[in-house]
Amino acid sequence: MNALLLAAGLGSRLRPITNKTPKCLVPILNRPLLEFWLNLLENSEKIKNIFINTHYFSNQVEDFIRNYKTLKNIKLIYEPALLGTAGTLKTMSKSAQIEDLFVAHADNLSLFDIKKFIRAFETRPKYAEITMMTFLTDDPSSCGIIKKNNAGIVYEFHEKKKEFYGNEANGAVFIFSKESLEKLTGFKDCFDISTDVLPHFVGKITTFENNIYHRDIGSVSSYSKANAEFGNIYSAWSKTLFND
Repeated sequence: MNALLLAAGLGSRLRPITNKTPKCLVPILNRPLLEFWLNLLENSEKIKNIFINTHYFSNQVEDFIRNYKTLKNIKLIYEPALLGTAGTLKTMSKSAQIEDLFVAHADNLSLFDIKKFIRAFETRPKYAEITMMTFLTDDPSSCGIIKKNNAGIVYEFHEKKKEFYGNEANGAVFIFSKESLEKLTGFKDCFDISTDVLPHFVGKITTFENNIYHRDIGSVSSYSKANAEFGNIYSAWSKTLFND
């Protein structure tokens, strides 16, 4: 299994914080956000290679990775023009060697047991092709709300609706099977994973609920909340999850 961290976005909703810093490197507990994702992935023996797409202030991401503690399995993919989350995924899916792929929006702040997440993917029903991480949101209108059946299979999406459909949200963290990636190569007008990819797999997406921590830090207010909340949570869970 490989991993893709989507880190190329402009972070426009987080300005002025992102005026001089890419969103994936904004500080959380005085550490770059991207460092938390790399720590998470490196604690899974199943992840072979970590791909990170770059665009906005790509030189800063390159410098961060160049000075990171391990370099052997991290590969940067520069996008001269943004391809969109699905566009990046589709480009990777055209690789000659398609493997199961962990995919995460690296501009979210998330803490969960990656080994359990991968196990949920590996033990999914045979007909399921994607496993999605979900979380309970305190702001449903800003999220993609999912509906699932008793078996945990997604059968409905409500993308950032004002009407209340529930509070279990798509966490924008997935594991795509190699079979789903092969199908993706034939999709047209493919830009956003949530709107252009996932609807094709309704009824074939299993869920894994993150009950530790997850927050989209796309706005200044949510970023402030994350910095206020995350310290105690990270202290309580880091030794369990990362053997720190």
